[in-house]
Amino acid sequence: MYAIKQAARMVHVLKEEKRLEGVFKVLLNQNAHEFYNHFRDAVATADDIEAKSVSANKVRDMFNKAKAEREQIEAAGRDAIKTMKAEDLKATLEKATSTFGV
Repeated sequence: MYAIKQAARMVHVLKEEKRLEGVFKVLLNQNAHEFYNHFRDAVATADDIEAKSVSANKVRDMFNKAKAEREQIEAAGRDAIKTMKAEDLKATLEKATSTFGV
């Protein structure tokens, strides 16, 4: 029974690897901020199947950089709101606008 489950998992992993390579090919030419949710979903699936291809690693890197930048902007925004300094709020909004294209 365990061998059948392992075989089914292997088939699933192979199918997902093939599908993800197509997704990665597209994502590598996209802006990680504009397509953040697509990057997040692809990376989550890649992590689930333990994909270690060059393109999987590049997409992970792009996603992790975008995620870190978002977290930094969110933290700066929270700090600016706490202090209510207009110049800090303005700088954070400008950074978010230039980063996310809002």
